[in-house]
Amino acid sequence: MFYSELAHRYAVAIYDIAKEAKATDAYLKALEQVQSSLEQSPMIKDFVHSPLVRTEEKSKTVIAAFKDSGLPEDVTSFITLLAQKGRLAILPEIIAAYQAREDETNGVTRGVVKSSKSLSDKQKDEMAKLLSSITNKKVILQYENDKSLIGGLTAQVGSLTFDDSISAHIRRIKEDLTRRIN
Repeated sequence: MFYSELAHRYAVAIYDIAKEAKATDAYLKALEQVQSSLEQSPMIKDFVHSPLVRTEEKSKTVIAAFKDSGLPEDVTSFITLLAQKGRLAILPEIIAAYQAREDETNGVTRGVVKSSKSLSDKQKDEMAKLLSSITNKKVILQYENDKSLIGGLTAQVGSLTFDDSISAHIRRIKEDLTRRIN
């Protein structure tokens, strides 16, 4: 996934602080909690993202909201910095870049498996094991249903794409026939 250079820099900064504190998971959860709080209310979301509200007002409001929230002090300071710099809008991107860095550090890769029908737990485990053996990393998969596949499944893990769907087979047959005719 691509992250803006700015989001990447912020993510690296807070990740390094979290790593030094030996609390990378706790900091990630805290950042996600903040994001969830900001997104929960349309009014808060509009306030934080509004160009009409001065950065100082946003900053004061965010500081007051998270001051006694029980978040790690570094996370509170980080969120305050984002508010002061007018960067709260990129928090979701920062969290995604942070998660990617955490995954990279731990030898984890994430992917998406789309299938025409729901997979059983056994099938999900087999898919994760197969993709782990191919990538030589622990694979965390998200599963989605996609009726447009007609049958079969697709898997996207990092730069690896596997497409064993009926729609892909039909497309390949069509391309092959088109080449033979021309």
